[in-house]
Amino acid sequence: MAQFVDPEFTNGQTVMFFADHTSDNLLKIPDAAYDFFKIWPMKIYKPVAGLMLTFPLILSNALAATYMALKGIGLSVNTLPVFAIGAGVGVDFALYLYSRAIEVDPPQNGDWNDTITQSICTCGKAVVFTAITVIFPIITWCFFSDFKFQSDAGLFLSIIMLENVILTITLHPLVLYVFKPEFVRRGAERLAAEAVLQK
Repeated sequence: MAQFVDPEFTNGQTVMFFADHTSDNLLKIPDAAYDFFKIWPMKIYKPVAGLMLTFPLILSNALAATYMALKGIGLSVNTLPVFAIGAGVGVDFALYLYSRAIEVDPPQNGDWNDTITQSICTCGKAVVFTAITVIFPIITWCFFSDFKFQSDAGLFLSIIMLENVILTITLHPLVLYVFKPEFVRRGAERLAAEAVLQK
């Protein structure tokens, strides 16, 4: 890592390539770079994003634990990876939605409806298609596998993933609308600064 950051991880090296080397563009670069770092204080927004991801994840895990209790499936070395994979994929789906919300134009005058709608219409389709691609092959284990654990794991993982898809296209947009996180607007401003740097 020495070629990228110092041993204390306080300073890093950034290399940028520009197609336009005119003097006007070169004069804009330092200002755009400083603006980029001014509008992106990651340490402040990480806790907010973490809390927004945690609440739906707790609900998803509670539903999965309820299914395990009803089916008499204990938490063991065999079932823990299945549980963890389902939870990890659920967080990924939510991150896709939040990232897409950042890429959409920032909300103007507190109107988040358009931002959230566009995020769901684009990212939501990708989440559903990804889930279908994963769930359909896994759920076949229930019908074609002779191993009881594999059969149970296939159904269990499919249920967890389906829960997370539903939460991603229902609860996470609601969380975005209720909390109206600053990191979405700041992220959109950061992308605008990056676009200036790339010109």
